[in-house]
Amino acid sequence: MFREIKGYELKALQFAEKYGIIEYVVKGNKMIFYTSYKAEMRTYKSVVNLDTMKEDVEVMKRYYTPFKYIGKCQVNCGG
Repeated sequence: MFREIKGYELKALQFAEKYGIIEYVVKGNKMIFYTSYKAEMRTYKSVVNLDTMKEDVEVMKRYYTPFKYIGKCQVNCGG
């Protein structure tokens, strides 16, 4: 009934639970998620290397409204 979560998916889940991330995508050894701040009118793309657990943050060119949590990424998640 339930599938076992292991490898990079497990590391991403643990990172998401620790930092309160609701939506993310795992591509290979990278975890990708977006954060929008209305007060700043900015959206940030964060890429976490799941081997080293180092996070790279990039400011997106435009502001994306906060996402509806429907289980899939609303903007280009690198795939």
